[in-house]
Amino acid sequence: MSYIDSKVARERLASMSAGDLANIFNSDAQKPFGIQSVVLDLTIERLESNPYQINFPFKSIYVQSTSDSSVSTNFKPNTQDSFQSAIKLDQNFCINFQDPVSSGNLFWSAQSGKSITIIFLVSGEVRPGKIVSVTSGGLTVSEGTSFSNSIVTLAANTPGIVAASNSTRSVSTIQNNTGGPIWFGPLTVSNTGANLGFQVGIGQNFIWKNTAVLYAVSVGGGDVLILNEVQ
Repeated sequence: MSYIDSKVARERLASMSAGDLANIFNSDAQKPFGIQSVVLDLTIERLESNPYQINFPFKSIYVQSTSDSSVSTNFKPNTQDSFQSAIKLDQNFCINFQDPVSSGNLFWSAQSGKSITIIFLVSGEVRPGKIVSVTSGGLTVSEGTSFSNSIVTLAANTPGIVAASNSTRSVSTIQNNTGGPIWFGPLTVSNTGANLGFQVGIGQNFIWKNTAVLYAVSVGGGDVLILNEVQ
């Protein structure tokens, strides 16, 4: 560490309150348990009467990832008794408790080949916007950690997939390079009638912030340029 770095560190410590300094000392000395990741294979059903148990205290829950956008599981804090209702945990779900929860119970219907990763924070808080703030450390989930370019060629008057279902996708920037308008929507998307899609003009961009599949149709066909950002 340089002299300047040491000076800055001393000044920062001097400006902190006694409580903050005590917490820093405790964190360094005790190295407290702060974050626990649980990965669940949902292939086999887990009944409400026989849940997967979380046997440690926590204050916040964050669903870090799922194998696809349809994956979910059910959660009950503290008890599995029927008098308490369950809450569904699905993609990007987060919840904070005012007071620590002593334990939790997870149960789900069979979802073949699917999985879910759940983060439990002992002393932290999860905030909307995919930002996680932890008392005993720090974790920030960005909009994306990698990206790729691709080209999709649409056949004339035929809906084609421009963004396949992808549970790790954060955002896709899609540019119309066909030479004519494009209409975006579900499998049945059309340029007219009841299934009229969202129209994007020549050379214009369309932002897709969704993990579901996206289709497009072009009267004359042509290329669609895509920049994918994923976690």
